[in-house]
Amino acid sequence: MNLQTRTFLTVLFSAAMLVVLLALGLKLSMDRGLVEYLNSKQKVTFAPVVQMLEDLYERDGNWNEVRSNPDRYDAMVRSLLPRNQSFPGGSLQPPHRPDRQQRPGPGHPQPPDRRMPGPGPEGRRPLPPGQDTHPSAAPAVRLLDVDKSLIAGPVLPFRESINIRLQARNKHIGWLNVPGADPVGDDFELDVIKVVQESLVLLLLVLFVVALLATTLMVRPLVQSLRQIAVILHRFADRQYLNVEVPARQDEIGQVYRDLSQLGETLSEAETMRQRWFANISHELRTPLTVMKSEVEAMQDGVRPLNREQVQILADQINQLHHLVNDLSDLANAEAGSLRFRKEVADIAELISTHEPQWQLMAANAGLLLSVSTTPEVLVWADAIRIQQVLDNLLANACKYTEVPGQIRLSLTTEYDQALIVTEDSAPGVSQADQTRLFDYLYRADSSRNRDTGGSGLGLGIVQRIVEGHDGRVSVRDSVLGGLCVEVRFPLFNDNSGDNEAGQQPDG
Repeated sequence: MNLQTRTFLTVLFSAAMLVVLLALGLKLSMDRGLVEYLNSKQKVTFAPVVQMLEDLYERDGNWNEVRSNPDRYDAMVRSLLPRNQSFPGGSLQPPHRPDRQQRPGPGHPQPPDRRMPGPGPEGRRPLPPGQDTHPSAAPAVRLLDVDKSLIAGPVLPFRESINIRLQARNKHIGWLNVPGADPVGDDFELDVIKVVQESLVLLLLVLFVVALLATTLMVRPLVQSLRQIAVILHRFADRQYLNVEVPARQDEIGQVYRDLSQLGETLSEAETMRQRWFANISHELRTPLTVMKSEVEAMQDGVRPLNREQVQILADQINQLHHLVNDLSDLANAEAGSLRFRKEVADIAELISTHEPQWQLMAANAGLLLSVSTTPEVLVWADAIRIQQVLDNLLANACKYTEVPGQIRLSLTTEYDQALIVTEDSAPGVSQADQTRLFDYLYRADSSRNRDTGGSGLGLGIVQRIVEGHDGRVSVRDSVLGGLCVEVRFPLFNDNSGDNEAGQQPDG
């Protein structure tokens, strides 16, 4: 199953679940609303009974009349309710029927007349036309006191019922417990419910179809974009990094295309550098080996004598080859993050003072003048051997590239919280375009130079890795002497320098 199908089915399933949940929610809401509507109708239907009971209690102050005259109360309730209303019928029965009251004997006063209110014989309110007191004409209702104890009505409670609060003189006097509304309702209500349900079903079907169309319209462009991205990645796998078509989109997909285009350019540059790297490495290795092979063959053929001078030529070529291999090893360790540092408190001024004589000799042998100026006691947290390697490479490059006669300056100062090492040389200079690439491996500003004048082309690359390993910075610019100026900055030592690398083990 491909991505388009999976995405389509996932979105479609989510839409279907949403429609089903919406349908269930609407059904539950309609059922609850219908019950509330029918219950409100039920309360309106029993409003005359509620009014009659509240008037009775307000007149008597108790429910004794109801307890003593349940049949009359039953008739009054039924007379106040419509006969054609569909209720669960039943006759009102008191929770217990008291014993028949004895007539008062001689000397006993006649009790006051506390009959149910309303005109007519025996205090009974006349029934409206078309209504009677047949037990099935109106529902049985239960009268409860404030604590919901039964006063009159069926002993057994209704399956579904509602309680209507009774009040007199702003006082809670009891409850009228009536049967709950029949959820079925009348024909008109059923017709309304049916129409509403059919409309909802139609609406849900329309929503489902809209979800299908929206899913199709959303998934198809997304999958097409993913397929185009896959094509670009396959081209990258075939080393075709350029000419990535970027659509004019401002969303996340457009950003992915722009990122892929930038990645293609980066990979193309890296591929070019890799090819140049192998070409230069093979050239750098071939040169000393070719010289040694030629010298050895010449001595074997008797063309050159086997003497100290010829042995020295071979030794110089071996040293060059050894130096190149060491540089490659340092760069490989730097790229892998395993360039070894044994950091301690080091005084760069003392380091320069110690090695100045050998640098003066190297400059003199190259026909150049070296001037050195330092600030006393410049302390850094660094590997002293690696700092010396940085200075050796910088001064060696200056001696190889500076024209004779020329001069080289080496200075050490402090600037804010940094130690600043500056090397400058006289002509020739380096163009701005070449300056940005001087730290590339095996890059020479003058490609015509051979190894005797240009070196391995790895020196500044090693310098950069060592300086960065000490949290420093290295940069180049034009020198006031007419050549190149290289600035190296190291953080000065403070009490926290050692603590920041506490427990750090030397790499390797």
